[in-house]
Amino acid sequence: MAVNESVRAAGIDLAHIVREIAKDEVSAELQRCPGGLTEKERRILDMWPRFEDGELVMPGDKVHYASAHNDETEIEVESITAMDGYFVLCDDECRSNQYEQGQRVKRPAPKVLDADGVEIKVGDTVWYRSLSTGDRMRKATVTGFGEHSLDGPLATLKDEAGGTWHIDPKKITHTRPDSWERLEEDACNSICGYFGKGVSECDDCPANAIAANSDEFECCERAVKLDIVRRAKALAKVEVAE
Repeated sequence: MAVNESVRAAGIDLAHIVREIAKDEVSAELQRCPGGLTEKERRILDMWPRFEDGELVMPGDKVHYASAHNDETEIEVESITAMDGYFVLCDDECRSNQYEQGQRVKRPAPKVLDADGVEIKVGDTVWYRSLSTGDRMRKATVTGFGEHSLDGPLATLKDEAGGTWHIDPKKITHTRPDSWERLEEDACNSICGYFGKGVSECDDCPANAIAANSDEFECCERAVKLDIVRRAKALAKVEVAE
């Protein structure tokens, strides 16, 4: 039976009670004063799920979620159901967490962002720079977030040689860095393929901005040549704009 249903049968307005206790400034005074709550209200408060810091869990709160079936790491509580010895938090898509009575609820872990503001997730392919790599970016796979520094969590990465590294997220990017090898590969690609497009997929193509004043085919061909020169200058650490 849902908590709201059992309490409604007892003639108690649970939503009002919990909201008053959890969210209002009256909360501290009510809990300090023995006469502030009835026995039924206090039992309701004692059984209500709480976060690890003691705050009451309410519909609309986000809680930690772990599932082998998807990559979601949090759910937004839609309903709270109390059973005999345990309770269940469920969202509007029927994803749920089950807890023993009295077990504290974890909040979602804060998102870890890379140098470009993109969230880093376990399994992501990323590139990183560290003291051991100097200016060179190295490819790796994210395996976790086990270590911490003064600035927050470090991403645990496994590189292509099998080495494990704990790296500051600000030194990580999801964007594949350019290289002479990559430039050579791209130079042998088709005109449309160079920009990651199929034939006649002209919408939002970078070629439009690079060489906008030429005929269509000449524009695309010229755009590829200009971009190859730009990338080569950047790789050679020559100013692109002279």
